[in-house]
Amino acid sequence: MLPRLYNTDNTYIWGYKNTNGLGFLRETLSCEVTEERNGEYFLEATISGSDRLANVITDSMFIKAKANDVDPPQLFEINKVVTLYGSGGKQINVSAQHIRRIAFNNYISNNVNYADDTGSPAQIMANVFSKLAMTNYFTFTSGIASLETIDMTDAPAKTLGEIIGGKENSLVSVFNAELHYDNFDIELLASRGRASNHRIMFGHNVSSCEQTLTNDASYSHIVGYAKVPEYVNGSGSSSGSYKVITSAQVLTGSTRTFPKIKQIDFTNDLRDCFGNDFKIVDGTLVPGIKDKLNNLTAEKLSEYSGIANKDVNIKIDYRPELDRLNNVGLCDTVNVVLGTGSVVKAQVTKVKYDSLAERYKMIEIGDPKPMLPAFFTKKRR
Repeated sequence: MLPRLYNTDNTYIWGYKNTNGLGFLRETLSCEVTEERNGEYFLEATISGSDRLANVITDSMFIKAKANDVDPPQLFEINKVVTLYGSGGKQINVSAQHIRRIAFNNYISNNVNYADDTGSPAQIMANVFSKLAMTNYFTFTSGIASLETIDMTDAPAKTLGEIIGGKENSLVSVFNAELHYDNFDIELLASRGRASNHRIMFGHNVSSCEQTLTNDASYSHIVGYAKVPEYVNGSGSSSGSYKVITSAQVLTGSTRTFPKIKQIDFTNDLRDCFGNDFKIVDGTLVPGIKDKLNNLTAEKLSEYSGIANKDVNIKIDYRPELDRLNNVGLCDTVNVVLGTGSVVKAQVTKVKYDSLAERYKMIEIGDPKPMLPAFFTKKRR
């Protein structure tokens, strides 16, 4: 699909979705979109100098291009334009950042006394959006219902991008979630990807690969716990103390020889569920609390038994292999067959999409993922 060019007009938001702007860049030589899990999202294009819009293109304009096979075409703000002259004539190289950058450069006014904020992602962001200093054109949604606390003491010293996707004390880090963007809509998902049955042979039909064996992230058991307030004299006043209760152990299926326990605090979850009945009365736990704790712990099994104790990094740019993976998306998990013959699950963490040919140009699997602060601290493309 050919990209389209738009003038910048903050009173014309609806037009970016419903019109073709200045029109199609019909002599586009290449147009590639790269997105990382919870990280960078940018476009790079080369346009012939003979295109009818070639002399119009400048920074701060928008380009709309197909970014993957699932989402509608996405808007990118042009932040760099390089014009080259050579024997083959004039050509224009364009670099652009996903439109979400406009949202992420907003901030909370420094005259706001902002205390710790507890709630679901939607509740927290509704509060944040109501205090933004600059005009906000974006919406935020999340289906995550669990409640967590984010320390907002330093929020006025952060950009909105850091509040949403920073490495520490952000929505992404606190809720262990993944971001998805659809133009002016920002979505926080418990899991953006899906499990795929694709099997990839390590070192086969790939451009580069690395295998690391480690047990740092591997747990043999999951155990939930909660700090339950104690009440005395029937259901009267609290004694001011609490007892810690623990769940039944949940086996992860890890191949570790000796046990390694992952302990998870479900105090807030149980308090939200039972309200004023979340307590121990004269030494007796209110019925149902222990069963709910066991259930919450069991629900965590998939999170700690999926991507386990072997790390891989694979970059695939071999065309037949890419075509075989054409229905795999960012954040999906695939099965990687290691050199030892064992199979581990790994996540798609970076993709490069050819907007003109409408197919992948590169897929990266595994490896630590950069977080959104890199988007703000790295040198702009």
